[in-house]
Amino acid sequence: MRKLIILALSLVSMGSLGAQAADLKYSVSGSSVAHMEADIDLDGSAGFLSNLAGKSNFGKLTVVSTGDLAPWDQSSFCNINPDTGFPGSINLTFLASNHVLRMDKGDLLYLSLSNSPPSTFCFNFIYKVSNTFEVYLYATGGTGRFNNASGTVLCQGESLTIGPGHNAVSYDCDGSLELENGHHGKSKKSAKKK
Repeated sequence: MRKLIILALSLVSMGSLGAQAADLKYSVSGSSVAHMEADIDLDGSAGFLSNLAGKSNFGKLTVVSTGDLAPWDQSSFCNINPDTGFPGSINLTFLASNHVLRMDKGDLLYLSLSNSPPSTFCFNFIYKVSNTFEVYLYATGGTGRFNNASGTVLCQGESLTIGPGHNAVSYDCDGSLELENGHHGKSKKSAKKK
């Protein structure tokens, strides 16, 4: 009987080491440059390469990402002026967006573009002021505490053209992950101490 109880307790404790939900929140900023190697659809228009840094509920992080937008002839309008009814921007759709997040302890998290809902970049073609974007991503794994991670992430932010093919970028991301062995981000108290 005693052996059965020990076996049952072992199985329960092993089950508790399985995948557990964890929130992922981060804010980053940096630069993005036009890059031909990120031309995913091979249409001859450069994609982009971004290098960013910031903070998350897992600690400080850096993000390297590549992406590409659908051709302009597949766009729609956004930022419709309520007074005139005329659009101020073109809504471009992301064809690809791949991100590698490196946490300050070296753990990596891999994110890729989700097919649904569509991810969009609202480009102001009149004033070329700050452009907004919304990108839906899903986790494809990682290393360390993000080994075999899964889940979804939504990033929303702004991009401002500062020169030909060069943009200043900042965005905030919010998501939910399934992590092995119950790895979680920092609590709100420990995040505030830094």
